[in-house]
Formats: sequence, structure tokens, C-alpha cells
Amino acid sequence: MNFFSGKFGVEEGKNTALSLGFNVATFYKLNLMENIEMENVLSLYTDYFASVGNVDVDYQTNIRFKVNKHIKMHMTFHTIMDDDASSRVQFRQLFGLGVNYSFHEKITY
Repeated sequence: MNFFSGKFGVEEGKNTALSLGFNVATFYKLNLMENIEMENVLSLYTDYFASVGNVDVDYQTNIRFKVNKHIKMHMTFHTIMDDDASSRVQFRQLFGLGVNYSFHEKITY
């Protein structure tokens, strides 16, 4: 799309960007309490063509709560530091609340 021309690290007059680089990703999950679990996802990327040594950071934390068998809650905190997309640090937060109800018991034979 021409919408991306000149934005997000795409050169003016073009609508795609090519990059080759090194990416390292980690995932760590732990139980904070019996009903609370936490996931950490970290991704680091550096581009070989552009500025080697400029590391893009993508970090996300997911926290899941099981209140009882009918109510669950989810919180996400996401941070991105990418000089190509924006000169500022980007943040995203998400809050979710779920209600589960079964209309019948599962029968296994």
C-alpha cells in the first residue's frame, strides 16, 4: 500500500522495506501463586544493512488470574523500542475479563 510510503522505516516513494538481521527471542513462564501465572516474552533485533548495533526491543508481560471456576482475568503490558518505526517508546496495555458458564456437564464413556 502507498500508505506506508515514507513511514515506519519505508523509504519515500516505496511501499516495502527489506531487512536482514539477527533476532534473539526468549520466553519465560512462572506461577506467582496457585491462581496467578505470568509470562515474559522478550525479542531483540538488530539489522545488518542499516545501523548494526542499534537494537530494537520488544517486551511483553502477560498476567493471568483465575478468580474462580467462572471468572478469569488477563492483563498485558507491551513495550516496543524501535527507532525505524518511531523515535519514541511505544506502550500498550490490555485488560480482559472473562465469564465462563457451562450449560451441561460433559459425559465421558
